[in-house]
Amino acid sequence: MLKKSFILFSCILTGFGTQEAHAYQNPEETRGRCTYIDTARQYLENAKNLIDNELYNSATTVLKEGIAAYQRCVEPDDSNFQTLSSLYYNLGFAYYHVSDYEHSLAYFYKIVKLQGTNPRMQAKAYIGISNVFNSLKNPQESIHALKRARRINQSLQDRDIEIGVLNNLANAHAINGEYDSVLYCLQRAYEYSFLLADTTGKQVSILLNMANALQALFRWEESEYCYRKALDEARKLHNHYLCNQVEYGLALVLLNQGQDQAGLELLEKCLEEASILDHKRLEALAHQRLSRFCMEHGNYKEAYNHLAIKQSLDDSIFNIESERNINRLKADFDIYQIETSKQLLERDLAIYKNKIFRRNLNIAILALLAVAALGIALFIARKLIRRNREYNQLNNRLDSLKEHIDSEKQKLNERFRSELELKHKELTTNALLLVKSEEIAGDILENVKRLQSPVSKAENDKRLREIESLAQELYAGKGWEEFKYSFEQVNSAFYKNLNEKYPGLTASDQRFAALLSLGLTTKEIAIMTNRSVRGVETSKFRLKKKMGLDVSENLIEVLMNLK
Repeated sequence: MLKKSFILFSCILTGFGTQEAHAYQNPEETRGRCTYIDTARQYLENAKNLIDNELYNSATTVLKEGIAAYQRCVEPDDSNFQTLSSLYYNLGFAYYHVSDYEHSLAYFYKIVKLQGTNPRMQAKAYIGISNVFNSLKNPQESIHALKRARRINQSLQDRDIEIGVLNNLANAHAINGEYDSVLYCLQRAYEYSFLLADTTGKQVSILLNMANALQALFRWEESEYCYRKALDEARKLHNHYLCNQVEYGLALVLLNQGQDQAGLELLEKCLEEASILDHKRLEALAHQRLSRFCMEHGNYKEAYNHLAIKQSLDDSIFNIESERNINRLKADFDIYQIETSKQLLERDLAIYKNKIFRRNLNIAILALLAVAALGIALFIARKLIRRNREYNQLNNRLDSLKEHIDSEKQKLNERFRSELELKHKELTTNALLLVKSEEIAGDILENVKRLQSPVSKAENDKRLREIESLAQELYAGKGWEEFKYSFEQVNSAFYKNLNEKYPGLTASDQRFAALLSLGLTTKEIAIMTNRSVRGVETSKFRLKKKMGLDVSENLIEVLMNLK
């Protein structure tokens, strides 16, 4: 799609933009009144061809160029502004088909406000406004615009405009779900169509709209009648494409009525005719409906095959139509370029005189710019040299500051290391003092148990309990709290790392792990904890098991690494 748009835009620029550029640059040509008006009309014709081929985005570009060419004409020789109003109308129509409703309304209203335009074009503009409001689901504004179009048409008595008003009025009623009113408007339009010179084409279109409205009311038999009548009218035109489309709609109605056999036969006939006529879009729709029918009857394999064919047809439709439209557009622009090449060559001779003066002027301007650029470059170079010098000085100062910071950091590290060693020694001393106090407490307990007194037994028991409680307070009281505080001061991360890595350890296990991390012997720990050496060994084995260590791992090394 991007490639297609790029080619079309390139054609527009080469086909029209070059001519307009030359005409604008030549002051003598602007004095001719017909130069730009003819160009605007040529733009209009090419835009109509683009709209017929449904290339609406390209048509908007061409129409804008046509409007610009028209506005350059000082005294346009165009009665009642027919060319300008046609440009506005086609531009509004193109914007409508690309769903740019804001710009579409703007150009339709320009026709209405244009002084001197003919009434028929104004009525068509109001019909275009009604189309936009119908697309915006605003039937009230649509009906209001149609009333104005009908008021203008009262003096014209143009049946073609009246049919357009009735069709749009039917669409407005369809938005409100008033299908009875839709049918009434379409029946009147069908009656008016007999009064036109070209009746058959209008009648087929109206009959198809009536059939759609009847389908919405689930009046299948009447819808079938409208389709069959539209088929007869289409056959009178000898338009095989139109007949194929009507037969497709009739097949859908038959299927909806439950006439599966007749509907399928007609749908397969439509498919064959579409294939012969190379009507790929209708062929894709037929395959889609056949796929739906197969799915409803449980034949999923056939449904998948029809969907696959539809997808391939959609891809080929896009590629074929894109190539066909691009080739047609190229051919139209090539023909126009050949017709205007003589005029372009004559204008090039007049433009060449101005080019010489502009070239000399450009050379002088470039020379001045070069001198100015050189001065600016020298100024910037001087500033850069000064900035580099200041940058080097700052770098030297920064290096000296870094060296000073490193030396201070080294001194602080040495000081911290010495303080840490001092704290460690102090902790070890406290631990040994604690060991000594534990030994004393143990001796007290042993001596108290062996104590004999001549006093009464009750008094003797009372004294023994007091001495034993004091000894136990000495054994399990403040000494351990002070030890734990001193240990955390030196090894602040030990208990945190131990709990994070080995959760679930009791306070006794944590205290035992702290003693092991100090590198105390088994005997010293046995004295501190008032246990036997074998009991300490058993505790070490249990702690190792709780921590989930392997047999080959050293428990004391693991605990020391947690500090």
